[in-house]
Amino acid sequence: MRIAYKFLLSTVILVILSQDADGQQLPVFSQYMFNGLAINPAYAGTHNVLSATISYRNQWRKFEGAPVNQSLLLHTPLKDSRVGVGMILQNDKIGIFQRTELYGSYAYHLRDILNGSLSFGLEAGFGVSNADFSELNLEDTDDPIFLRGKTIVKPNAGAGIYYKTRRFFLGASVPKLINTKLNYSQEDVLGFTAKERRHTFITTGYLFDVAANLKIRPSLLTRLVWGAPATTDFNLNCLLYERFWIGGTYRTNQDIVIIIEYLITPQLRLGYAHDSSFGQIESLSDNAHEISISYDWNFKKSKIITPRYF
Repeated sequence: MRIAYKFLLSTVILVILSQDADGQQLPVFSQYMFNGLAINPAYAGTHNVLSATISYRNQWRKFEGAPVNQSLLLHTPLKDSRVGVGMILQNDKIGIFQRTELYGSYAYHLRDILNGSLSFGLEAGFGVSNADFSELNLEDTDDPIFLRGKTIVKPNAGAGIYYKTRRFFLGASVPKLINTKLNYSQEDVLGFTAKERRHTFITTGYLFDVAANLKIRPSLLTRLVWGAPATTDFNLNCLLYERFWIGGTYRTNQDIVIIIEYLITPQLRLGYAHDSSFGQIESLSDNAHEISISYDWNFKKSKIITPRYF
C-alpha cells in the first residue's frame, strides 16, 4: 500500500506540472526508461558496472532535412561505488543545422536511504553548432551570408537528482542550466537569435508482479521547456520471462510509441521504438524509428543484477 501510494503521488505531481509550462530542443528519446543517463546525470554509475549504449533515431523520414540523432553514452561506478562517472557524445542533424555535444557526468550515491539509493549528479561540457547556409536552395546566391557556414562553440552544465530502489525510481534533472545564445549571423542579419533553452525532466516508475513470468512497469516522463508546450510520456511496459520487454507510450503531443527490448544475454540488450504521430503531419512524416544497443562490462567479476528494471 505504501509503495502504491508513493507511485500515485508521483503521478499526480507530474500531471500537475505538465499543465504549466511553455520549442523542445533536446533530443526526444522514446527508450528513456532503459537509458537514464540521456536525461539525468545522477544516473551515472547506478548499474554498478561499466555500461555503454549506442542509439540511433530517425524522425519524420519523409521530410527533407528531418531530425536525425546518434548517441554514445558510457557510465560506470568508481572503486568505492559511491561515485559514478559518465560521458555523453551525441550528434543532431536538422536541416542545415548540425550540433555535436560532449558532456561528462559526475554522480554521488547515498546508499541505504529508505531501502534504496539517492544520487546527486552534475554534468558539464560543450556543444559545437554549425549552420551551413550554402545548403539552402536560394534564387539570390550573391548574399555573402548564405555562401558560408557558421560554427559556434558554447559550454553548458546541468544537474539532477535520482532515487531508486529495486522496483521504484523517481528523478528530476535540468541538463542545460545556461540559456546560451547561438548567433548564426553577424549583427542578427537574419532577424533572429537562437538560444539554448533550459529544459527540465521529471520521471518516475514502479514495477509490479502480475504472474510468475509477467511483470508490468508503468512510468512517466514530463518534459518542461520555456517557449514550448509541456509534454508527458505515459508508458506501460511488460516484462515476459525476465527477458523480453514489450510496451507502449502515449505522448501528450499526439504520439503513440511501440517499444520492444530483448535481453540477448545478461550483458547485452537490443531495443527498438517506433513513434506514430496522429497530428497534422501524420500522413507525411513516416513517423520515427529509434534503435539502441547496450552492453555491460563486469570487470569485478561480481554477479550482474539481471534483468535491470530501469
